Amino acid sequence: MSESAPVRHSLTTRLLHLLLAAAILCQLADSQLMRVPRPGRPTPVGLEAAAFSVHEYVGLASLAIVVLFWLWLLLRRAETDPGALFPWLSARRPAASPSCATTSPSTCAASGSSGCPTPTARRRSPP
Repeated sequence: MSESAPVRHSLTTRLLHLLLAAAILCQLADSQLMRVPRPGRPTPVGLEAAAFSVHEYVGLASLAIVVLFWLWLLLRRAETDPGALFPWLSARRPAASPSCATTSPSTCAASGSSGCPTPTARRRSPP
């Protein structure tokens, strides 16, 4: 087998990854401090109210980052092929390995392929 060279990602891709990771960490940390306003409960004040506001704005910023990420995925010319990111939609996937949906288990078992389970492998043994 030949080894392919590692893919070098652009500054834009790295920056979008960094921003998305920072947004997720901020949301996780902020969720520990906030209190969601609910009917019948006193309105949060101070740190709880400020944390909830930050959580809302960071959530909107996260959505913008994700949208930018999808646009960048569609617009970029180099780097990782979108078919590698979503292999179930790739045209190369069905040719690379047999699928149990298109191949009968007896055919897979007869060919010695380990990609499809045999009918006996699907059954659970009694306890």
